[in-house]
Amino acid sequence: MYKLLKQQKTTTFSGKPHALRVGRNGITVKTTLDTSAWDAGSDVIRLRTGETLVISPEQASLLAVGLDCGCTGNSFAIIGNGTVKLTTSTLDNPLDITDLLVIAPEVHLDFANSGIVTVPADNTVSAHPEHLNGIRLLGDGSVYVAGDGTGTWSPDYTGSARGPVTLDIGTNGAGNVIIATESNDLITVRGSGLSAIVPGKGADTVWLETETDGVSVITIEAGTATPADSHFWAIDEIHGFTPGKDMIHPARLYLGGNGESDEPLDDATFNVDGITFHIDKGLTKISTGTLPETGTLQYVLEQLSIHMGTNQRLTAYEYNGDTYLFNGDGTAGLAVSDMVVKLVGVKNLSSIDDILLGAVL
Repeated sequence: MYKLLKQQKTTTFSGKPHALRVGRNGITVKTTLDTSAWDAGSDVIRLRTGETLVISPEQASLLAVGLDCGCTGNSFAIIGNGTVKLTTSTLDNPLDITDLLVIAPEVHLDFANSGIVTVPADNTVSAHPEHLNGIRLLGDGSVYVAGDGTGTWSPDYTGSARGPVTLDIGTNGAGNVIIATESNDLITVRGSGLSAIVPGKGADTVWLETETDGVSVITIEAGTATPADSHFWAIDEIHGFTPGKDMIHPARLYLGGNGESDEPLDDATFNVDGITFHIDKGLTKISTGTLPETGTLQYVLEQLSIHMGTNQRLTAYEYNGDTYLFNGDGTAGLAVSDMVVKLVGVKNLSSIDDILLGAVL
């Protein structure tokens, strides 16, 4: 093992094998890396928990010389459970993700001052959301941000809920996949690509600032899960949602057998407390009667849940200029297992099909 000393200005890799452990001061951006003896593909820098490697993209690219940057299996140059701190980048001088492919996905990335990283066409950046917290990703490539920890990350990054995180995805890739943590996350999506977004549990905020041809599919776990990914007491808010283009996918990951699921409520008219509810094409409207002055939304959702009974059905209700998508859990009465999603500024829908993934009517 080779340890970096504080007074070192040049780090030379020599001898076999090169499993470099980083000392207290790490490699600073002023350190020159002599990689003439570096054997890409077999030599590694191993970061233990609590160790930080301060490195510039130029230094990272030196470690990538001769490395198969498909970067699968053991073909990473930097591995372990420590942190790689990268120098600040700006819109005028962004980091290129191809310089960072040498870093294994379980290594935590610390971008100083919310850095900016470009993802060129035909490239994909894959990382845990915490590793990209606060970063902005630009370019024509694709992004895969996985937050469920299944089968990909080291044991230190699996299990309990993590976050919250701030993800700013600005690529134009054909298939961005953004799976956030189980906390109150902030996700911003730009660009012209297709983005599949799974905000996860917690009261998440999603901003869709996509171009005209940018399409977002937002998957919210619904049904008998407790709690639902988004429910009345922790509602996900979706800003910039365009009906007919963007789509909500109320995925039922837990089928409890409580009647029909993922179908809109049948057309119907019913009365409660002198208030007339009309359901048409999956949309709920109220024509007569006076709603409570306080707790109005909760009252309406409660009555819709009672009306659904054992059927796990969908309906959309417009309230105060926003649309709320509601999916009951198959048990009468509003609960945390009932999915509620707020589409900010969405109104005057013609059908529930305007906001769902795939026609249901």
